[in-house]
Amino acid sequence: MCTFFVYIVLARQLGAENYGLFSAAFSLATIASITANFGIPQVWLKVFGSEGWGALSWVRPSLILLVLTTVISCFLMLAWSEFGPHDSVSEDVLSLMTLFVLGQAFSESMVAKLQLEEKYMKVALLQFAPHFLRLISVLGLIYVARVNINPTDIALIYGLVGLITFAVFFHPLRQFSLGNFVLAGHECTRYQNSITPKSHKDVFKEAWPFGFGAVLAFVYLQIDIIMLKYISGDREAGLYNVGFVVLTAIMLFPVVLFSKFLLPKYYRWSVHDREKFFSAYKRGNIIMIISGIFTALVVFLLSDFGVPFVFGEEYKDSIILVKILAIVIPLNFLAYSVGATLVTTHHIRTKIKIMGLVAVTNVVLNLWLIPYFGSSGAAAATVISSALLLGFYYFIAKHRVFIGV
Repeated sequence: MCTFFVYIVLARQLGAENYGLFSAAFSLATIASITANFGIPQVWLKVFGSEGWGALSWVRPSLILLVLTTVISCFLMLAWSEFGPHDSVSEDVLSLMTLFVLGQAFSESMVAKLQLEEKYMKVALLQFAPHFLRLISVLGLIYVARVNINPTDIALIYGLVGLITFAVFFHPLRQFSLGNFVLAGHECTRYQNSITPKSHKDVFKEAWPFGFGAVLAFVYLQIDIIMLKYISGDREAGLYNVGFVVLTAIMLFPVVLFSKFLLPKYYRWSVHDREKFFSAYKRGNIIMIISGIFTALVVFLLSDFGVPFVFGEEYKDSIILVKILAIVIPLNFLAYSVGATLVTTHHIRTKIKIMGLVAVTNVVLNLWLIPYFGSSGAAAATVISSALLLGFYYFIAKHRVFIGV
């Protein structure tokens, strides 16, 4: 929720145009951070869930790969800031956000380690701390130092917090590579001599579906903001981001439930307890569809008053965008529940193909709709893509994951 409050403050302080400029830069930094961790945290959850302590052999080569992909992602971010179609402000913002990429890559890896230990309070604290630090820094700059903030100031804050995050998590992850942690759900015995060594090639083979899948997920969820900036301008991106911020805050519930809590269990149950796996799937679908519909109705009914009250009168044009994106809420809630079952066993590659198809569809729809309808076209593209994604996920889960159940 700290991120939500930060974006409220930024929307009111920066104005729609500068807000759109920073939002697009943040989205670019997000995709760079996804590329940086390249699915390695998900590999850890998978291999430790199936191999127990034997999966220690995956950690050291995967950390080396993490460093390599992070360096490459940061370099590409800097290259785009320098040679892309940017003014000097956009160039400075993108350059500073490179440090955010560095911190985010290592933060996600640290989360995976704590998930394996089932230290969920620490997971919550770890994910809360950087957001809170950014929030108090922004508030301090505005209300204590009385600075008339601009996008460069905000990018500097995000970059410094990213650098701190990297510094704090580097040592614990190194200790993890040495086996200094507690693996939940498995006996505390380590047969180091029986562990088969793994190479960087082995890690890459396991990681690429997760990494590529995460990039594709970004494309059909956030590429709209970036495309709006470069097609329709910063203001349209700023207006759209108001709706996206509302959607992101709401989607925190299924993200935390499935990605941070249930996913490690799904890996274990899919191999060792199929009955419990199917039972959790059914209950998850029911909870998600009911809560998703209820939440969408609340957002739709409150948007006329809530958007200008929270973000400012300048964002009245965002009301229609929030209403359109409200349709996405029950679709994505249910898609998280159904899609979580596809990351197990051999279904992950099928999931990647589905996400690729949906991502391409989203980009094509944006290229078609944004020039004519601006941010409303981008919102419509998101709704269509979300419905398509859910339909494919449900079909595969029914006919392949739980066939005959």
